Amino acid sequence: MAIIKIKGGWPFKTLVNMKRYYNLGLWAIVFCLLCGFTGSIRDTHLPPVSIAHYRFSHIRDSTRSANVWTEEFLLAFNADRSVYLSQTKHTQDSVNRAILKAAEEREGEEIDMGTFVPTTPERIYADNHKRAIVKNFNGNDYLIATDKDKIDWKISAETKEILGHTCQEATGLWKGRVYTAWFTTDIPAAFGPWKLNGLPGLILEAYDQSGRISFSCTGLSLSGKLPEGISIDLPKALTSTTVAQYDRMEKASTENLDMDAFDPATVTLLMNNAGAASHSKSGFKLNFPLELDK
Repeated sequence: MAIIKIKGGWPFKTLVNMKRYYNLGLWAIVFCLLCGFTGSIRDTHLPPVSIAHYRFSHIRDSTRSANVWTEEFLLAFNADRSVYLSQTKHTQDSVNRAILKAAEEREGEEIDMGTFVPTTPERIYADNHKRAIVKNFNGNDYLIATDKDKIDWKISAETKEILGHTCQEATGLWKGRVYTAWFTTDIPAAFGPWKLNGLPGLILEAYDQSGRISFSCTGLSLSGKLPEGISIDLPKALTSTTVAQYDRMEKASTENLDMDAFDPATVTLLMNNAGAASHSKSGFKLNFPLELDK
């Protein structure tokens, strides 16, 4: 038996079983250790939102390897969901809106919109179960919902450092092409550029077997802030459609464009630089598409 006195209060005698007191002490130590471990896990949690910037390169015409489509993309994500979109398009759209607003305020008749750069129109929203593709056409958002097909990744022991993070190698087959991906468990999010995902960490680099398609992370921001106009949540006002229906609508609109309003030399130059579409003068051929099957 023992007498325990508590300082700062009235002294009193308490009879306790020393064995029980010893056990309680052990449990207290274990509890503290668990709290410390839980705290370390909490420290690895992602902020409400993070951003990864990627440079996308794609040789669409295999007969012209010097003709490379390049575009800047942005992946906004947290532990549960993500959105992947063209940073180039987002920036260009923001500039165009500012030009139109300025022209409207001064009531000018002529508007110099500058040089138009072809960009990827789709935004890819994903969570741990599904994927949704959203495209904006004439001010309306169209939803093309798809299942989040699982990529059967094979993880190897190879590692390398990217942007200060240790990354591990994985290979997998996706849309008819074999991809090598480098992911880091430092950022515990199962997302990556485009539709490449499903690894136990963020993909910072990926490329196909031929080397004609590549995604390279150029920067990371874990500040929890998103650029204006970007959200990881699906837009509320969406019109559901299919790939075939959307393509028909877009094609019909393109065929109705008055091409005489454009300078043919400028149009040809843009298409040659980006490799966006076939043009009789450029000789471009889309013989190496991003997806072999849909």
